[in-house]
Amino acid sequence: ELSRALATTESATAQLREAVVAECRAKESLLDEASRREAADEEVHRLRQDLELTKNELADVNREARTMNERLLIAEARAAEAVKDAEAARMGSVADRCAKSDAEEAAALLTARLEASERRAS
Repeated sequence: ELSRALATTESATAQLREAVVAECRAKESLLDEASRREAADEEVHRLRQDLELTKNELADVNREARTMNERLLIAEARAAEAVKDAEAARMGSVADRCAKSDAEEAAALLTARLEASERRAS
């Protein structure tokens, strides 16, 4: 009877050992799954941070583009104003040259008249 009890004990011990091994494997599997989820969660967190940085960079680029467009519009307006000013100055210069030419002609005419008057007077 003692040997039967010993055999039963050994059998129960073997079954218990198998149950404990199976439980260890199940817990290892759960731990692996939890580790994968944790790694995935960490990856999601990292990707969210990367996305936020990228969005910030995009906002910076958009801000710079708006600033450059504003500067371009200002430069275009200034260039158009400069063209108008240059055209006005050119027209003014032409008018000034015409006025100078007219004045020179008038002075020459007056000089000629004066000389003619002086000759008549003498």
